[in-house]
Amino acid sequence: MLRKARGTLLISGALVSAIVIATRLMFEGDSEQSVLAAGAVIAGFGTLYLCAGLRFDFREDLDRMDVVRSWPMAPWRVFLATLLPEVALVSVFLTLAILARAALSGVLPPELAALVGAVAPTVLAWVSIDNLVFLVWPQRMTPGTEGLLQQAGRSMLLMLLRALLVGVAGGLAGGLAWLVHFAGGGLPLAILSAALVLVLLCTLLVFLGGEALGRFDVARDR
Repeated sequence: MLRKARGTLLISGALVSAIVIATRLMFEGDSEQSVLAAGAVIAGFGTLYLCAGLRFDFREDLDRMDVVRSWPMAPWRVFLATLLPEVALVSVFLTLAILARAALSGVLPPELAALVGAVAPTVLAWVSIDNLVFLVWPQRMTPGTEGLLQQAGRSMLLMLLRALLVGVAGGLAGGLAWLVHFAGGGLPLAILSAALVLVLLCTLLVFLGGEALGRFDVARDR
C-alpha cells in the first residue's frame, strides 16, 4: 500500500483530520451526544470517501483477474482476503479519528465503544457491495470516455444499484437498532444489534462475492 499509494494515504490522513476538526465545529459543546453524533458522521462520511480513494481491491486488479482466478483457494476466501487489507486500513483511520474527536472534547461515553466496534463491519459491508457490483458488471474507464452518454449512463445505473443495496443493508441494521432502543435496550445495545446485523450481512456479501468471483469470465469484453 505504501509503495502503490503513498500520496493517497497522506491525503486520506489529512482529510480524516479535517473531518475531525469539522465535526468539532459542527457539534458544539462537549456532551456525550455531540461526541457520538460526531463519531457517526466521521464513520459514515469517512467510509464513503476513503473506500473510494483507497482502492486496494478488485477494482484495481481487473488486468490481473486471470491470475486471481487461478489461485488454488475457494473464491469466497480470495474475495475476503483481497478486501481485508483495505478494510483494516480504513477501519484504523476511522477509529483513530473517532477517538481523536472524543479526546478533543475530553468526553469518552461508554456508547463510543459500541460505535467503534461497528466501524469495521460497516466498512466491510460497503467494500463488499462495491466489489460485488464490480465483479458482476466490471467497467474499465479509459481517459476521455467518462463523459460519453453510454459510459455516463452505465456509471449512473451502477451507482443507483450500490445505493439500493446500501439502503437495504442500512435499513435492516438501523431498523433493528431502533426497535432495540425503543424497547428500552439502551443505545449501546442498539448499536451492537446493528453491528450484529452488519456482520450477518457481511457474511452473506462475502459468500455472494465469492460466487461472483467464481463466475467471473476472464475472457469477457471488459
